Amino acid sequence: DCEFVPLPLLRLIQMANDGSVDADIGRIPEVAKRFANLVMLPTPICRSEVAAYGTTADFEQSTRSQIMKMRVGIVRGVFILSKYSQGMKVVEVQNFEGITNMLANQRIEAALTIYLDTEMLVRNKQIPEMARWPYLWAEEPLHFLLHRKHEALVPRLEAVLQRMANQGLIAQAYTDRIRKLGILPLRPASTAPQ
Repeated sequence: DCEFVPLPLLRLIQMANDGSVDADIGRIPEVAKRFANLVMLPTPICRSEVAAYGTTADFEQSTRSQIMKMRVGIVRGVFILSKYSQGMKVVEVQNFEGITNMLANQRIEAALTIYLDTEMLVRNKQIPEMARWPYLWAEEPLHFLLHRKHEALVPRLEAVLQRMANQGLIAQAYTDRIRKLGILPLRPASTAPQ
């Protein structure tokens, strides 16, 4: 049996590391290196796209270097956001709703978030629509992390993930989800004004 338990991200990774839960799903490779008791399956389970959001009408025309100088909000515990906001003036908040409140109250000028998660919240009207920078800020594969006590399962799980990747199922799942939600893909980062 497999049970998914939603927990705050930092608590989840700590519980996976101490064995209170069996695994964590959807983490960048650097995370596995930080936690001694976690084993990363080599084949990614999906990819994560980081997007930049703001509230001003001209935010979409901003250059990457302009956004880099802004006071930026990120969600605490989302390691990919920490990684790609290095060198920026960062404010960490507990959740996406906190980011939108800080943007609305002008406590931050921009936010770096997980694109698909944020767009789903906007579509479901759980957070207000924001100005989205139309370019990909960053992108990384996400991996399944298993507690060492289950290390014997790694070859079997990895074989399944390899098969899925070879059949294109992992990449297709992300593309299908975006299409189903009617979310426009972000433009490649290489085409963004610097």
